[in-house]
Amino acid sequence: ILVNAWPEGEPTPLHFPPDLYRVIAAFLAAIGHTFSPFVDFHGGKGVATSAGALAVLEPFPVLVALVVFIVVLWASRIVSLGSLSAAAILPVAAIFFEYQSPNSLSITLIVFSTVLSIWVIFKHRGNIRRLSQGTEPPFFEDNKQDEKNHGEAGEDH
Repeated sequence: ILVNAWPEGEPTPLHFPPDLYRVIAAFLAAIGHTFSPFVDFHGGKGVATSAGALAVLEPFPVLVALVVFIVVLWASRIVSLGSLSAAAILPVAAIFFEYQSPNSLSITLIVFSTVLSIWVIFKHRGNIRRLSQGTEPPFFEDNKQDEKNHGEAGEDH
């Protein structure tokens, strides 16, 4: 909020662009989620935390990425493929919307969305390997596939 209300043309502390303070806060949240000290510096892949932080900074590119995620998840039933697709489209959408904005272009936000996308893709390298091998499990299986894998309904195993 402090950076949002910073007077136009006035220098910020350390003379950073105001967007950089917001980006630093979002970056620290994503890194804190990915390398949590509460779980031996292992954590998630940063997708949800990054999406939440970016939803505040760049809502329209995040909406585009969310739509891509949902469409890919619906079509493939593989969450990691949806996450990777959303991460890949996010910087493109950020560039598009930044150039459409009536406000000044924020290179800081474009770079940040690109770096976060690269980070998310990097954290998914195990998933990428399984996708290329065809062994990445789907999020849910349809009932017919379930019956094939687990026998007829009502059978005890």
